[in-house]
Amino acid sequence: MKLLFIALFFGLFSSLYSQDSNDSDNSILCTEEFCKGFLEKEVCRKIPPACEIQNATHNGIFLPSPTPCNCCKYCLENQHESDTCFVGDPSSPTPSAICGAGLYCRVSTCQPMDISSTDSPCGRALWLYEQQKIIGTLGHLQSKPICDRNGLYESHICVPGETCFCVSEKGERIFGEIPFTSLSEISLNCKCSRNSYQGKDIRNRHLHQTEFLRCEPNGDYDALQCLDDLCLCVNPADGRPTHPEMEFVNVTQISAATLPCFNNKTHIEGEYYRDCEYSYHQELKNIRKYEKEGFEGLVYLLPNCQQDGHYAPVQQTSKGKYCADPFGKRLENFEVSKTDPLYSSMDCKCARTRNIMIGEEKPECCRNGNYNRIQCRRGLCRCVDQDGVQVQKEVEYYKRHELRCFNNQCI
Repeated sequence: MKLLFIALFFGLFSSLYSQDSNDSDNSILCTEEFCKGFLEKEVCRKIPPACEIQNATHNGIFLPSPTPCNCCKYCLENQHESDTCFVGDPSSPTPSAICGAGLYCRVSTCQPMDISSTDSPCGRALWLYEQQKIIGTLGHLQSKPICDRNGLYESHICVPGETCFCVSEKGERIFGEIPFTSLSEISLNCKCSRNSYQGKDIRNRHLHQTEFLRCEPNGDYDALQCLDDLCLCVNPADGRPTHPEMEFVNVTQISAATLPCFNNKTHIEGEYYRDCEYSYHQELKNIRKYEKEGFEGLVYLLPNCQQDGHYAPVQQTSKGKYCADPFGKRLENFEVSKTDPLYSSMDCKCARTRNIMIGEEKPECCRNGNYNRIQCRRGLCRCVDQDGVQVQKEVEYYKRHELRCFNNQCI
């Protein structure tokens, strides 16, 4: 998955710059001309038939090619259960097949993974859920973990009555949240959010605004993407260009007339940056200006933007932090100073949930906008984790002191 994300992200940039390949100042190695010359000298290995078929029984996974500049198509055929396989090592020949989804190579054959195994992140949660169900300690707002065939988390988790939010393959909460719905599997595939998160994991740091494709609030790709000053349309589900035959459009010319993906409700003619993105880039310009003029030792506070270009939940000032809605407006009184014990752990997840929820029975937050680890509703109290997900069976209000999170409440 990480490799595919990198290939897609940098592949779009390569497409942009290869348009100017005749200009010696802009040309780079991986151009159409390079691959044309390469293919005149080399023969690409034939794609396995199963990769060309791509149906329920015959399929494969396309990956960046071992050849220079990805000039040749490269696909690994998905093997079936009990097919012969080998793990290989760096000295082994380039593979042509791989065990299919839900299978792994064991004792030279493809065998099913046990997704209920405690060796997988979602499997551990699923096992715990089933154990709680058996012994009668399952809470009424606990949802059964949904695992894929590889024992990893599906795209999202829901807190009944509150919201549904995107998660990584390991179950970590990431960008992307909507009010609770029983049809969340339709609204939250979270592909853009997941790919951005994996990019952050690869780089081992927070990504800058220009280093990821923009998402929508639900974790999908924004159908309109601009890289530098050139814009194109992509599929919201996977980020792939939807009109590859079209010329790239200069950002000053984007409109419904020039790009079929332009949405009058979410896009602005001739402008791409959203509020936080715009402020971020303006501050960067000011910083460069001051540095050029010789000012040193100045402290700069760049706005904290999220993947959709709006403001992230936690915003910082010279004196502390506060919780903000996507448009930068302060949320209620959720603000702490730098000397506050709750300053370093501030995430504003509860504050944002309160802001996005449709119902009246909203969660109780700490003063830094985090979830209070005890949540009470309609005379029943329960323990929740940092994302508001119930982790222990609820008790009546007068017994709340029996909950194991009773002493972990915020102050």
